[in-house]
Amino acid sequence: MARKSRSKPSARSAASGASPGPSPGPGPGPKSGQVSERERIIESFMGLLAEKPIEEIGFAEIAKGAGVFARGITRMFGSTLAILAAHVKEIDRQVLAGGDADMAEEIAARAPIRCADAPN
Repeated sequence: MARKSRSKPSARSAASGASPGPSPGPGPGPKSGQVSERERIIESFMGLLAEKPIEEIGFAEIAKGAGVFARGITRMFGSTLAILAAHVKEIDRQVLAGGDADMAEEIAARAPIRCADAPN
């Protein structure tokens, strides 16, 4: 009976720290100064969205631009619309965290709008 051998990384690739490819899972968070996998996916998607309609964008194309596996995008987001929603949500967070005084005044000025026909 023939024995199957497992391929092991060569000493040269192990010593150089070479990676076999992008990580399929979420793994540990990004190191200081690095962009997370989630951010790379959103950036890749938004770049593609600037070039073509959302209906023409597939996970394989997004994955290629982000340097990740398409199945990871499917697990993380589920749809291209969910990626767009994540981008919008992040913009909202940044705006709200900015503490812009003008924005606070505008929100306060919009406080309850009452309809003249509505009962008090």
